[in-house]
Amino acid sequence: MHNVFRLSVVLLSLCSCGSMRGQNTARQVAVPVEEAATPMSCLIEGQVVKILPAQDADSKSVCARYPCRALVKLINVSGCGAGVSMTPGPGDTMEMRFAYTLKNTKRIFPEMKTQYPGLKKGQHFRARAAQRLRPGTQGELVIYGYSVP
Repeated sequence: MHNVFRLSVVLLSLCSCGSMRGQNTARQVAVPVEEAATPMSCLIEGQVVKILPAQDADSKSVCARYPCRALVKLINVSGCGAGVSMTPGPGDTMEMRFAYTLKNTKRIFPEMKTQYPGLKKGQHFRARAAQRLRPGTQGELVIYGYSVP
C-alpha cells in the first residue's frame, strides 16, 4: 500500500511538470527578426563606407536604376548561423547587396508594407545579413531589411 502511494505521488508530479512545460512555451515572447540569426545569416552592425554605382545585367531591374551595393565596415557581428561559410568579423569591410536598394523605399516601392529610409555614406545600421551562394565565389551577403539607430 505504501508503494502504491509513492507511485501515485511520482505519477502526479510527472503529470503536473508536463503541463507546466506546455504553459511555459505558450508564454514565450516572439523574438524580433533583427535579433535572431537564421542558419544562413549573421546579425551585424555596420557602417556604409562607399555606395557603389547602380548596375545590373537586367536593365529593367531596380538595381539597374538605383544603387543596391555598398562597401560596409562591420562594427559588430553578434551571431552567425551554422550554415554560414563566410567568416565576417568586426573591422572587416565587405561588399553587400541591399535587396531593396540603398535609397528610400517609399517612392520606389510605395505599396511595400515595411519602408526603409535609405542609407548614405558614413551611416550606421543594424541588420540580418543573409549569405547567398554565387557560383565560383564564397557567396555574398544580402540585406533584406535594416534599422537605423
